[in-house]
Amino acid sequence: MEGNEKNEITAGNEDVMQSSDGSWLLAELQKSFDTSVKHIVRMAAIVRRLDELGVAIEMESSVLPYLRKIAHGNLSPDLFVTMQGHKSMLNIASTLPAPVQQQIAKNEPIKVMCLNGDHRMVQPLSMTTKEVSQVFAFGRIRDEAEQVGYLRGKMQEKATTEQACDEDAVKIDRKRRGIVVGKTFISFIELEHFYKALAPKKK
Repeated sequence: MEGNEKNEITAGNEDVMQSSDGSWLLAELQKSFDTSVKHIVRMAAIVRRLDELGVAIEMESSVLPYLRKIAHGNLSPDLFVTMQGHKSMLNIASTLPAPVQQQIAKNEPIKVMCLNGDHRMVQPLSMTTKEVSQVFAFGRIRDEAEQVGYLRGKMQEKATTEQACDEDAVKIDRKRRGIVVGKTFISFIELEHFYKALAPKKK
């Protein structure tokens, strides 16, 4: 299998595989990238026309929903090619204005705020799913204050969840000789009664 994959890569690409010219290889890579964008645009146009004609596209591909977004001008083809491995970014990208999409397509660093008011400049390709959710709202980039507010909200949600879990925990109350489940106290005598009720009856 590995041999076949190697042949698929090398076949027709002998000039690339034998070249030691880094500058030429980088130029070829950029040329291939530009060609990929053109292919994506053409595919999007085909999908749009097939949809207009009512022709069902039966091929299974995770790319189809994005091609439809590109076809209707909601998603930049450049952004799609750059970010196609970053699903969370692609999902929010189609709601963003064209200039912001181009900024992301170029992988230009974007400000990511910290809870204490500091910030980091992070390239979109390096953003985690959490950072994408923090930085981007539907249709826009959150400003500094909004990002800090978002982080505080998430912190409060976490604290509330942990508190709820803690309230549901079983605690031993030695002074009253029993246990506390959530906010309910159950004495040792009641526990003994429950235990006897659950114990299998002797034949």
